[in-house]
Amino acid sequence: EKASKGSLEGSFNDRRRGTAKALSALFRKKLAPKVDHALNYINDKSGWTEVNRLKAEISDLEERLIESQSTYRNVRVHHREVGQEHRMLQGEINALSLTKHSWTDEQFQYYQQLLATDRSVGSRLAKLEVQMREGEDRVDTRLRELMEGLRRRFHEEQLWTDRIRMLSMWSTIAILTANSLIFLITFLVRSRESAYVRSVVQDIRTEISTISAGQAATGVGVASAGTEAADARG
Repeated sequence: EKASKGSLEGSFNDRRRGTAKALSALFRKKLAPKVDHALNYINDKSGWTEVNRLKAEISDLEERLIESQSTYRNVRVHHREVGQEHRMLQGEINALSLTKHSWTDEQFQYYQQLLATDRSVGSRLAKLEVQMREGEDRVDTRLRELMEGLRRRFHEEQLWTDRIRMLSMWSTIAILTANSLIFLITFLVRSRESAYVRSVVQDIRTEISTISAGQAATGVGVASAGTEAADARG
């Protein structure tokens, strides 16, 4: 008996698991795409899809702003280092120029090297200044784009909130209207049922009264006949 009971329980569990798997597969195959389509439709109509798109766009703008700021900081640090090197070269050139009347050939060659290095450093400094201005403009542009994206996202979120609030209001009105209609229909049906019951009861009472009156009349007739018969015998 125990073995038979265990076999039945195992068979029941197997059927239950098979049913659960079949229902799960049916949901994934039939219902899940429809649910996804309905959710996407609601999101599109409510504006939530646009809000999510703006969120992704803002994340991209934030990354680009951070990258532009990092590039600008690196250029600014490099510009500061090159500027310091340029000032040191200028100081050394100016100091050496004060003794140009007593230069030796080695000092003259060294002076020529300093001038060539100064020209190279000055060229690098000028390029870095251009890069700094471009970096500043790029950071400003990225910041404006980010602020504009945030403004549009805030606007779309406000519109989405208004749509959801409006949908909630109309849903509440629809539910109240449906409840009122159900109450009214129920009241009318019950009123008709009550009227029908009262009519049936009235008909039954009338029928009973008619039957009772007929029975009473029959009894009176029988009694009269009996009295007449007794008078005749007397």
